[in-house]
Amino acid sequence: MVRITSGIAKGKKLKTPNLPDYRAVQDKAKLAIFSILGEKVNNARCLDLYAGSGNLGIEALSRGASWCDFVDDKRTCKLTIMQNLKETGFESRAEVFKSDVIKYVGNTHEKYDVIFADPFYKDVHFRFLFENLEEILNEKGAIVFSHGQDTDIEDALTNTKNLKVYDTRRYGNANITIITKPKGPGLKD
Repeated sequence: MVRITSGIAKGKKLKTPNLPDYRAVQDKAKLAIFSILGEKVNNARCLDLYAGSGNLGIEALSRGASWCDFVDDKRTCKLTIMQNLKETGFESRAEVFKSDVIKYVGNTHEKYDVIFADPFYKDVHFRFLFENLEEILNEKGAIVFSHGQDTDIEDALTNTKNLKVYDTRRYGNANITIITKPKGPGLKD
């Protein structure tokens, strides 16, 4: 079961897409992520990539983010996110895109304060993704990247100029890396 852990939609249950290999960020990891982000979420413009159920972006909206764009390339995920936004009352503060993440990030003209990226753990190559994320992340912004143990974060950041690893934590099979541009105020240890 996936639920909102804090904020105005606390306790609301979210639907999840019926997909093989789908897994949602668990409550323990989600609480740690938002503890680290702290006040950075307030009034933030967020982007939830590989959004699945919209779990992280909806949590951000519940905790005071002003807007969130959700991107997933699967129709079932888009429909699930739209339903979850309606159930939590956040549909007026969000937009959902059915798109390939790399194409969306490479073509958007939006800038974001907080970007969530939670791809399938079998994917391990993200160099091109991070090159483009650097362009759309506001100064002092943060990327929350959930990944498997085989992902080489330093390799993924090779071609970026200003992205730096702020913190990495492990929760079961999930590795959560917070990446900043540059290390910005407002993040908690």
